[in-house]
Amino acid sequence: MRLGDIIPRWGGDEFTLLLPQISNSEEVIQASTRILAALENSFYLHGHELYISPSLGIAMLNEQSPNAETLTNPACRWRFILRQRRRQK
Repeated sequence: MRLGDIIPRWGGDEFTLLLPQISNSEEVIQASTRILAALENSFYLHGHELYISPSLGIAMLNEQSPNAETLTNPACRWRFILRQRRRQK
């Protein structure tokens, strides 16, 4: 995370990462790779080993997404598809 990045809770176990300094798809790939790598290893909480299996939905603000709804809908849809595929394995 960098200064200016924001992680609000979206609901339940879902969070939204707002990365205002990202301006192109290559930076998105780099950021998502770092996020997934950071969550890859297990961690311990009160003596229990825990794992996180994140699903990322990515959307970039542009002319086709002028508001929050049009920005988040594609990301939510892709996150749902990836979760379903993971469960089928």
